[in-house]
Amino acid sequence: MSGAWPDLVDQGVEERRQALSALLRDFTDLSRLHDRCTRLAFYDYDVRAVLRELDPSPRLVNAARQLLTSTDQREIVLGLGLLTGHAEPADIPVVRTLGLQEFAASQAVRVLLEIPGAESDAIWVADRSPGVRREVGDALRGHPDQDVCRWACRNSSGYLRHMRERAGKHELRALLDLAHVDDELWDHLGTRLLYLSSQDLSSPFGYLPHDTTALRRWVALAGQRLATVDRAVLLCSLAEELVSGWAAVVVRDLRDGLVAEIRSLLTAWSDVLTDVAGSDGRAAWVLRQTPGLSVPSTRFAVRIVPHAPEPTGGVEARILLDGTPIYAALFQGGFSGPPERVIDGGRLQATSERREILLDDYDGTNLYVTIVREGAEVVWKDWRWDVRSDRLPGEFRFDVGEYDREVARAEADRTWEWPARTVARLVEQRLRADPTILGRWDCGPGYCHSAREVHDAASLDFTYPADARWGDPSVTFRLGIDVGDRDPEVVADDVIAMLCASDPRQTVEMVGVDSKAGAEHFNLVHRPSTLKFY
Repeated sequence: MSGAWPDLVDQGVEERRQALSALLRDFTDLSRLHDRCTRLAFYDYDVRAVLRELDPSPRLVNAARQLLTSTDQREIVLGLGLLTGHAEPADIPVVRTLGLQEFAASQAVRVLLEIPGAESDAIWVADRSPGVRREVGDALRGHPDQDVCRWACRNSSGYLRHMRERAGKHELRALLDLAHVDDELWDHLGTRLLYLSSQDLSSPFGYLPHDTTALRRWVALAGQRLATVDRAVLLCSLAEELVSGWAAVVVRDLRDGLVAEIRSLLTAWSDVLTDVAGSDGRAAWVLRQTPGLSVPSTRFAVRIVPHAPEPTGGVEARILLDGTPIYAALFQGGFSGPPERVIDGGRLQATSERREILLDDYDGTNLYVTIVREGAEVVWKDWRWDVRSDRLPGEFRFDVGEYDREVARAEADRTWEWPARTVARLVEQRLRADPTILGRWDCGPGYCHSAREVHDAASLDFTYPADARWGDPSVTFRLGIDVGDRDPEVVADDVIAMLCASDPRQTVEMVGVDSKAGAEHFNLVHRPSTLKFY
């Protein structure tokens, strides 16, 4: 299957959806739809969001059937989206076949589930594409056909709980049933607890009634262990989930006591950790994190969460409202956005002008909230979520002084940054402050970042020409920035000086499926990127 997804690093969710909406509203003929579609960047959930606001015309639905014969993934996903709710029995064979492709499976079963009598076809796809089993199972629960209903019960979201009950024979119950828990079992079950409580969206921790009790005993038994770096990392990571992750939602009023117990033990282990912190970054991480392990006392809090370096780790900005980690509570886990996307640029600042912000779009969650200052209060209200509006919280009101202090503190906190991430921030700030740096070469200001997997390097992406619109010929360049042990300010100065001194279009490598065509269009030498990081 050709037509790999284009580079989305520079394209926000609103930009993607505006471009896709314009494409569909301006539809005139299939050839134009094909040409413009292959130049757009979007995910399947972008298609669903746009089509909730736009009812496709019969001509567009007919064109969708032609898109299903394409070899381009974007056209297929768009075609399936347009057919959802409009497909006919004659469409079933091709939709079933497309459902075997991982990129199309979710949208394909949505099409089949809307066709009367196609339930068995949706099940056929789900049995061969495990990633959509729960989606199909949830949709078919309560179906009048007994065979369909039995399959749905085995494969719905309740299936996860069912399997946890059977697999491992209540594994965590060992913490409750055994009078003596040896070191090996304690280590194993601690790893299991962390996995269950910090898993991606829809964490299974808390499904079983004994989960919380098992966690309490595991923490109580920690003091009987010898201090090791591995155990300290495990305890510190679980404590953070109790402060700001899904585990906080599960244990509720117990978390203050559990967090305090873990913090006290880690403090007692500090001498052991200090002895090896110079050579083991994980020990140094535990020492840095331990003093801050406590549930915020303010009604509004932003918690920067750097994960354990194994050898590297990511960083999240988690927002707590009235002590509840709002993202984890809504999505039952998941990865909150990085500080640059959640905090920087004044995103959380409140003024008298109503402002809707995209709080997070991880994995298509697309959570919006309106922030406004009303007298002596800051109000968070009018929540919006593309998926489940019935689960949205109500209105929150905060003291304006307390709110402003917390936002200012979070914006100023850079203790979590590693040197390459600092370089990325400095370079991007300077490019935004002075658009002429890249503008002299008719290039856009770009986006600079350092991936969590690569802590000693950053990369800068920028586009030529600067005013290129969706669908226009363009080239995206990617500049690798080696940081190593150098001072971040010096590295940033060198990058800016290089961009000012010579035309980067003649030396920097290119990325994107259309980079070769773009280079030829602008008479540039095509230099595909060789970077091993991005």
